[in-house]
Amino acid sequence: MSNSNDGYVPFSQVVSGHPERVSYQAPTPTMRPAPPEAYRELPEHIQPPPRPQPTAAAPAAAAAAQGQPSPADEDDDTVVFSKPYVAFGEAVTRIKLRRPVGKDIKRHRNPFKLTVGNDGTVEHIDVDYERVSAYIVACASPPLTLKTTDEMEYEDLERCAGVLVRFFLKLA
Repeated sequence: MSNSNDGYVPFSQVVSGHPERVSYQAPTPTMRPAPPEAYRELPEHIQPPPRPQPTAAAPAAAAAAQGQPSPADEDDDTVVFSKPYVAFGEAVTRIKLRRPVGKDIKRHRNPFKLTVGNDGTVEHIDVDYERVSAYIVACASPPLTLKTTDEMEYEDLERCAGVLVRFFLKLA
């Protein structure tokens, strides 16, 4: 062992008081995700994307605040969900997906495999939904969690995949 004057105490004794018994308590299923302010201290590559800042009041903003889709602010990168989902304690009814950048592609790889026919047209697209979910978390505004993507209806996940595949087809 060590001299009692040097302050060294084995980890196993600190945890349980006995070197032969090391205890560990697994997380309980009732644990909730950390609030968004907890992410301020994490490294940049782990933090969720910043929340969009509110703009001047306009009819489109009023419709969005009420959860109604507004054609004025809709574009090809916005997905309106069939039902609200909860992410970071807030209800989310729509997201805007940004174009993936190099670090996203390096981290998550290509979520789509294209089958091209003899004439050069795309005949079939195989979708890796695990990677699509990772891209949704990385590129969505407002930010979503992987748990949120796990709870998505098929139609909503497919809409997100449709936006992402257009980004990748534009890159090709």
